[in-house]
Amino acid sequence: MRGPAIRALALFAALTASAVTASAQDFRGLWLGTNYPAVTVSAEEPVTIELNVNTKGLPPQRIDLRLAEQPQGWRGTILGDGRPISAVFVGPDGNAKINLRIEPPANPGPGTYQFVVAATGQGSSTSLAISLSVGETLPPRLSLKPELPALKGSAQTSFKFRVSVKNESGRNALVALAAEGPQGFRTSVTEAFGARELTTLPIEAGGSKDVQVEVEPPRNTATGTYPVVLRAQFEGVQARSDMSIEVTGRGELSLSGPDARLSARAVAGEETPIELTVKNRGNAPLRNVRVSASPPSGWKVTFNPDTFPEMGADQERQVTALLTPSTRAINGDYRVTFNANADNALSSAEFRVTVNTSTSWGIVAILVIALAVGVLGLAVFRFGRR
Repeated sequence: MRGPAIRALALFAALTASAVTASAQDFRGLWLGTNYPAVTVSAEEPVTIELNVNTKGLPPQRIDLRLAEQPQGWRGTILGDGRPISAVFVGPDGNAKINLRIEPPANPGPGTYQFVVAATGQGSSTSLAISLSVGETLPPRLSLKPELPALKGSAQTSFKFRVSVKNESGRNALVALAAEGPQGFRTSVTEAFGARELTTLPIEAGGSKDVQVEVEPPRNTATGTYPVVLRAQFEGVQARSDMSIEVTGRGELSLSGPDARLSARAVAGEETPIELTVKNRGNAPLRNVRVSASPPSGWKVTFNPDTFPEMGADQERQVTALLTPSTRAINGDYRVTFNANADNALSSAEFRVTVNTSTSWGIVAILVIALAVGVLGLAVFRFGRR
C-alpha cells in the first residue's frame, strides 16, 4: 500500500503545479506592482516609492491613476519623470514606471499609515495598498572596500586603487571624499570610469558606487612601503580605507648640455670641449654608466671621463666631451648624438654643432687668391706690350 500511496501523492502534486502554471499563463488584465509595498520611514523626510503599471492580453490603452486613500494630513503625489500625472499610456503586454511621493505632516507620530493607489483602464481596474511605518530608521553609515588594498611599482608608476563606496543608511547621501598620502605624494579621487576629479559623490540609500584613488609619488622616492588613506564622510559619520603602495628601486639616466643647452660651436679640424651633465634621476643606484657619441663621418669624439662604476640615486656627474670636426667640414650646422647608458637605463641628447672653418685657412685662401691675381696681372702686362 505504501508504494501506490506515494505514486498517488506525486501525481496530485504534479497536477497541482501544472494547474498553477496554466493559470499564470492564462492571466489577462491590469495590475499595479512594487518591490516594497511596506516600508519603514523616518518622521521628518518625504519618501518616494517606485510603482509599475502592467497589462497583459489587453489592447493599447490609457490608464487613469489616482490616490484612492491616504491618511489625514499626509500628502501623496503620483509622478512620471518627476512631474505630477493622472494617467499613463500602456501598450499591449507592456508596463509603465511611475513614482508615488509621500510627504508626512509635522510630527505624525509612530504607527503604520496606509495609502491606496487605484488604476482604471478600458473595462478593467485595480488597486495597490502601500503601508508606511513611522519609526526608527537605519542610522547613517558608510563603508569603503578596496578591490586591491596594496599595489607595487617604481617611483615613476601612477598607482590606481579601485574602491567601492557604500551608503548603508536608509536615505540618500552626498558623500564627501578625500585621499591622503605621505608628504610630497600627489593623490586624487576620480570616477571609476573617467578622469573627472571628485570631492563629493551622491549615493542612493542602500546603494554603492566605485571610485578610483590615484597616487603619484615623487620621482626620487626611496624604496619602501607607504600608506594611503581614503576618507568618506556624511552627516558626521566617517569611514576610512587603509591601503599601501610598495615603491621598488629603479635608476633613470638623463644627459644634458651646459645650462640645459643642446648646441655648441666648433672649428673644422680643431678640438672643442663640450661640458655634459649625466644624472641618475631615479631612486636606485646605476652601475657601469658609460658615455659615447655618434658624430658625422670623419669626426672624432673622446670623453673625460667616459665611464662611472656606479651612480647613486639623484646623483650627477660632469663629463667633458672633446669634439674635433673633420678638417674637410664646411661651414654649417651638424648633428651629434651623445649617449649615456647603464646596465638597465639609457639616455640620449642630440646636439646641433655649428662649424666654422679655421682662420688660418682663410688667410691662406686670401694669399692664394692674391698670388693668382698678381700672376694674371703680370702676364697681361708682359704679353699685352707685344
